[in-house]
Amino acid sequence: MKTIKVNKVFNLDENFLFPNCHVCGKELTPFCITKQEIDDKLDWDLIDNLLNMGLLLIDEIEKDKSLIYLCKHCLHGEINVNND
Repeated sequence: MKTIKVNKVFNLDENFLFPNCHVCGKELTPFCITKQEIDDKLDWDLIDNLLNMGLLLIDEIEKDKSLIYLCKHCLHGEINVNND
């Protein structure tokens, strides 16, 4: 099990709708994740899946800082990556 470090991203436009969680249906929360965290902690299959689903936007915030959408309700503040 691995835990990644992310920072919450705040949007000033309250009317902006974020994608919904495919598990619970609640609105996802945007977080900032560094390129180093992505490279060190996430495997390529997970990265590819997140990119294809539009839940990971590379260099969206600034160079070397990407935007990742996570469900606070399902993950309880942690991402568990199973490296089988």
